[in-house]
Amino acid sequence: MARKKKKPISTGMLALIALIVFGVSLGGSYTYLKWRSEANKPAPPETPKPVPIASTAPQERQVTIYVPEATKTAFHLAPETRTVDPKGDILDAAIEALIATNKQQGETGALIPKGTRLLSPIKVSHGVATVNLNVDFVSNFEGGSVQEALTLNSIAHTLVKNSGGKVKAVRILIEGKPAEPLGDYDLKDSITPNPSILKPGE
Repeated sequence: MARKKKKPISTGMLALIALIVFGVSLGGSYTYLKWRSEANKPAPPETPKPVPIASTAPQERQVTIYVPEATKTAFHLAPETRTVDPKGDILDAAIEALIATNKQQGETGALIPKGTRLLSPIKVSHGVATVNLNVDFVSNFEGGSVQEALTLNSIAHTLVKNSGGKVKAVRILIEGKPAEPLGDYDLKDSITPNPSILKPGE
């Protein structure tokens, strides 16, 4: 039986095959180049996380005041901590806290005369703090020499303690003017706190 002769591939068919091969090759090259481009593309910058803003609201602060405390043999002044408003000068806040003890009971409530008010901000000059009180401080004062020592030293020790070393002595004015003596104490002179009146160990 005679073999059939293979038909030669026409020129058109060869051109079609070449076109297909070229298309496949071109597509592969495009895909490769696109992958390389994506791989080398820099990562987008990270969006920084918002940092919480620290609160600027003023916080409460504490002051130390000195109040009477009885022992078996005598009265002494002992330190107590009070929480006060964060605004304003700390010396004003400390004296206001000390004055507020006259609303308490017992020896502490009798320390500062009823009706006493601080009339103006405390001023410090050359280590002396000037405290301007209203007339009720002297007119409503009750007690003898022990009470005088406790009251005046409580003011002096309180201011010295809260001054950060700026105050060494205290001068008391009544209604803006030098006052008459309070018992054994001449209020025209500055008062230096007496350490012996403090509770032993303080």
